[in-house]
Amino acid sequence: MWHEKIVFKLSCPLLMFITCCYAVYDTNELQNVTYDLEIAEIPFGFENLELDGRTLEGKIPKKTLLGMFGTDEGSSTVVVSEFGQKFKCSLPKISFKKTISESKSNLTVNLVSDVIAASFYVQNCIRKNTGWWTYELCYNKHVQQFRFEGSKVVGKVISLGYYKNNSDINLSKQKIDGLPYFEQIYDDGTVCDVTDKSRFARVWYMCDDMLSTSEAYIADVDEPSSCEYIVKVKTGSLCQLNVFSSQSKPHEPLSIMCRPLLEQKAVEQYLEKVAKEKRQKEEAKKESELLAARADSIQRQRYARKQLAKRTAKSIREMEATEKELKMVYEDIMRSITKLNVDLTKVKADLHFIYDDLHEIETRYITEADEDRGNIYWYFKDPYWNRKFFPVTLAYSRGVNNYYLMMSSFLKKIDEEYDENKMSFSKFLHDIDEKVITEAHLSIMIGSLRKAFREGIFPDIVNDVDDAENPLLTAMWTNAEKQLELLQLFEYKVLKLLGRGIEFRAEDLMSNVARQLLSVRTLLVNGGSDYNFDRKLSYALVEKMFLKFMRSYNRAVLRHDKKSWGNLMKHTSAETFRVFENPDMLVAKIEDLSPENAHLFYTETFEIEKWRTADGEMSVNDKRVEAQKAMSMEEKAARLRMLERAKRKNLRKKVEHYLRSKRTTKKSESDETLFHDDLDDLRKQLFVFKNTLEEKIREAGLIQGAEVKVQLVSPVGNVVSSTGIGGLDGERVNAVLKAFFLEQDSVNDEENRYDRLARGYTYGAGEEEREKVRKNGDDDVDDLKSSILPILKRILP
Repeated sequence: MWHEKIVFKLSCPLLMFITCCYAVYDTNELQNVTYDLEIAEIPFGFENLELDGRTLEGKIPKKTLLGMFGTDEGSSTVVVSEFGQKFKCSLPKISFKKTISESKSNLTVNLVSDVIAASFYVQNCIRKNTGWWTYELCYNKHVQQFRFEGSKVVGKVISLGYYKNNSDINLSKQKIDGLPYFEQIYDDGTVCDVTDKSRFARVWYMCDDMLSTSEAYIADVDEPSSCEYIVKVKTGSLCQLNVFSSQSKPHEPLSIMCRPLLEQKAVEQYLEKVAKEKRQKEEAKKESELLAARADSIQRQRYARKQLAKRTAKSIREMEATEKELKMVYEDIMRSITKLNVDLTKVKADLHFIYDDLHEIETRYITEADEDRGNIYWYFKDPYWNRKFFPVTLAYSRGVNNYYLMMSSFLKKIDEEYDENKMSFSKFLHDIDEKVITEAHLSIMIGSLRKAFREGIFPDIVNDVDDAENPLLTAMWTNAEKQLELLQLFEYKVLKLLGRGIEFRAEDLMSNVARQLLSVRTLLVNGGSDYNFDRKLSYALVEKMFLKFMRSYNRAVLRHDKKSWGNLMKHTSAETFRVFENPDMLVAKIEDLSPENAHLFYTETFEIEKWRTADGEMSVNDKRVEAQKAMSMEEKAARLRMLERAKRKNLRKKVEHYLRSKRTTKKSESDETLFHDDLDDLRKQLFVFKNTLEEKIREAGLIQGAEVKVQLVSPVGNVVSSTGIGGLDGERVNAVLKAFFLEQDSVNDEENRYDRLARGYTYGAGEEEREKVRKNGDDDVDDLKSSILPILKRILP
């Protein structure tokens, strides 16, 4: 293989030099030192040189170069490549470990004991189960054995020995398992039935490189003779002392760095070349940063457009055309960045983000308000943002689209088509303000306004208020006790609603009461009751009932207000509760409320005395002319007042809030298609990346005459086969792509290492020789750029 030939050719002259340099050390040290050859393309003496990118016109004096290249000649040598280029090879400095005898002389028993104690800092006692017996070591305390049945100790606990300060503790001169150890003595254990002597244990502490400093475990327990034990303990802290470290532990290879050695003329040429390359790289970097920023802007705009686009047929066609155009521009920018072929460390993270699918942008915003602020920020701050596209809020966009879906569905029932010019969202809201569109119209288009406006939170005046057979509907007008009971129950429900902290407007709650009272009157008048409600249940009577419910509501507000409750407690307790038991005994006043609760108080927006009507004021049908003539002026005024109370206030605001609400969002088929396009594009990218990786394996010669298939694994362990990619959801596709990027970086790093070796070795050679080396220099098809390519997973047929 070409890289092995490079290393071999440069290593031969170094072998004798290395042997001579280290002959003064024993052979044991040489056996524990490994080397790795690195050939740099940066000439010797220039590895730390900083250039400002300008052409160097002056020449560097020879004495300056000599000062720049000053090194310890005893640790370097000069070798020559097959192309005649000299290389200065610097040998690494080795921090040789002291011999075992020297290391031991610097250790004390107390020091070793303290080091071992670090492994027992978190857990002072460790155990090992050998089947029948369980052994326990508590550091510097005792060793004992016992038997478990389930989680309980059965039988007697047998002591194998206790640690004492005057115990015989010595560093062992022997080795077990190829490892040195430190010994402690634990004696005076339970008397042995066989020897009639106290049990005795030796505890041997050894290093385990796989453990952390605070970890230890019992590796084995031997009984070489009756009631004499050897407990072998592996610790992590003991590895901090060289004398106890594993002798078979692999050593990191030491790098021999070889750099081209240049003469004065070559130095000047090199400096000119480096300055030019650096200038070009800086220009390419700036250009790439600008392209990356523009690509980033395009991604933001694409996502914002899809989020805020109208879902009308015309708007969708326009958006799809814009999306297609932006996507083409984005792809052109990415190709331009690739063509620059420059290592942009600072831009790399941004490019990683750009390659992520559009759904990744959504995770940057915690709330809709954040996204709205972000869109506005980029609209004014992003120089590449199309100023013709102003980002409206997400709520407004949702309102417009819900209005379109509502109107389309309504018009479809009457065989009409939606005309955006004549039926715009703004005109619809304006018509509500002008009362061109009434509650009756909205009920047809939306459905139940009570449900749409979430009026279900308000307490009903009577349970099952819409049930014409409900006896309470009659009793509330004919039975004074029942009426009082219903008013008290209503007051309690309002008080409970206020206690829940739900925000609402007093006029909305009382408007709901007025509508229910009018609905009850209609049910009773048309029900044909024996009570003759059609004559006795007048609007004036309904209005009086409304005023009673109004007082009950305001009393509930008064009770809810803590400050008012404190004022009322000036009465005796009995008087206070009597006031609240009888709704007619107390009339709540707004001045009795604290300022923070004053907005909850309900007040009429008109004066009853001013609501007077003249004959003929109302427009009536011919069938009801006689009935309306019989009405008194007060009855007509009461009717008008009740109708006014029953009207929903701020109707436009309620409708707009309903349409903007997330709960009403319905994605059309075209909407679903638009967002699925992003995922489809991502799947296509995944196929391209997978095929590219498979091609890299084939080019490397890793497999001969066999089909290559790559299986990608996401960071959470999801395995994705080539045939299963089509069924991936967005999250898994994104996770797999990120895993691919991380592993592809490793592949590229390894390829770059051997490319760097080739460039360094061929420094000073002609173009023909350089090309020959790049093509591996021979016909060996089995040549590999790397013995192991760190891909995610390789599946062989």
